[in-house]
Parts: sequence; C-alpha cells; structure tokens
Amino acid sequence: MGGVGLLLLCGPVRGEIHRWVDEAGQTHFGDRPP
Repeated sequence: MGGVGLLLLCGPVRGEIHRWVDEAGQTHFGDRPP
C-alpha cells in the first residue's frame, strides 16, 4: 500500500485518480479510466 500512497501523492494535482480491478483481481490506479 505504500507504493499506492506514493502514486497518489505524485499523481496529477488537478486530475482525478481512477481505481479499477481487472479480471485477474488486480487493483489498478490511473489518471484515465480503463
């Protein structure tokens, strides 16, 4: 979870962070929806 926190802190300041879970059950974060 530490890496996720770092990702959120370093992400775009004015953008939205999207979170999704793929077919394999992996959680992903990004600035654009999948």
